[in-house]
Amino acid sequence: MVQNSVTCIGAFHWDTVAHATHSLDPGADVPGVVRRSPGGVAYNVANELIHHGFNAQLLSVVGRDSDGDALLNLCALRGIDTDMVIRHPTLRTDQYVAIEGRGGALFGAIADTLALDEIGISLLDPLRQRRFNGVVVVDGNLSPLVLAELAAASSLRDADMRVVPASPDKAPRLRDFLVMTECTIYANLAEANAILNGEHAQAEAAARDLAALGARMAVVTNGSASAAIARSGLVYSATPPPVIAGSVTGAGDAFVAGHIAAQLRGEMDWNALKGGLQSAARHMERYNQ
Repeated sequence: MVQNSVTCIGAFHWDTVAHATHSLDPGADVPGVVRRSPGGVAYNVANELIHHGFNAQLLSVVGRDSDGDALLNLCALRGIDTDMVIRHPTLRTDQYVAIEGRGGALFGAIADTLALDEIGISLLDPLRQRRFNGVVVVDGNLSPLVLAELAAASSLRDADMRVVPASPDKAPRLRDFLVMTECTIYANLAEANAILNGEHAQAEAAARDLAALGARMAVVTNGSASAAIARSGLVYSATPPPVIAGSVTGAGDAFVAGHIAAQLRGEMDWNALKGGLQSAARHMERYNQ
């Protein structure tokens, strides 16, 4: 384990994102820009932490194929530790394809994460002989079985666990994880409502209820509306900075990394929340260029 490193566990794959430059309707064929880049929740958070000046290591899986080779080579160039990334001998490296409408809003996406799904609890083999007492980021794409193994792992007993829902559809699987680990959870409002079976219209109420459910700290975003953080009975909110429309893919992960980086620098809760929002805004503007 790298000293003072944040460990990121979960999805690591190639993203293909098509960004429409004209109005997009189902069945339409419109001009746009197509980019291919490394992605996945675990990778995105790790990569953004490197931008903030912190060490990061990945625990994930890639195939023994050219796509896996390319991902690992890029991580080496960017300074991301991949010693715990498993090379699977038969499964191919995972892929993610997204279509964004004009302005950057997600129109639809397909996640082909067979390698991450098929490897199951074997993904956690690299954890067995190590002990972690720093920040560990857990991707909500992981199966309920893997999440349960992580919650019970003795090597993570002293870790500062942070969990990131992958989507509103997968978010409900994190209820038990919250109770078992008393972790920090990051969620957008739709994901928070899915976990809570609620219909909150504002991040403040959703963050308060997630903390009451068992989260040590709950951080909820709501697009361009106020985001909120709830901890120890207190709730803080902040408004995101204005952003010229850009790609939303990975923006939530950039928020998570920005918030963690601010906390590692010793920032208080409200300033750390602002740091996460600023990180997400920079990410969106970066991909708008």
